[in-house]
Amino acid sequence: MTPLYLATEDQLSEAVGERLVTEANLGLQVAVCMGRKGNAYLRQKLPELAALSSTMPVLMLTARGDL
Repeated sequence: MTPLYLATEDQLSEAVGERLVTEANLGLQVAVCMGRKGNAYLRQKLPELAALSSTMPVLMLTARGDL
């Protein structure tokens, strides 16, 4: 199984992300969950998540928010 980093803005999106990974069954397994602090927090962490994605898959679930 390939470890996956799951970044979400709340508990509901974390549950959805975990279910997506499980249902897709692509050899991925959620290794780390982070977030649950809202959209602004994830936007702040985006550069770190982008850098991390070069070493492991990252799935980020969030609402669009104001761009």
